[in-house]
Amino acid sequence: MHARLRRWRIALTTVRSNLALFSLAGALVVAIAGSTAGLLWHLRVLELDEATREIANLNLVIAEQAARSIKNIALIANPVEQ
Repeated sequence: MHARLRRWRIALTTVRSNLALFSLAGALVVAIAGSTAGLLWHLRVLELDEATREIANLNLVIAEQAARSIKNIALIANPVEQ
């Protein structure tokens, strides 16, 4: 009778140890997945901000180029009208 009880105790201890180990592994997987998702979101936001700045800079360059082109056309067209 004591041998059976001892086997059950050993089996129960093993099951509890395995359950604790699997729970810890599961928590670790969730923590890694969460931190990876947070890092990817942060990098996405940084890239979107940089792309927005690049678009603003390109808009400025295009506006300046358009202004120069219109000024050159106006200089060419003015002598013809006079």
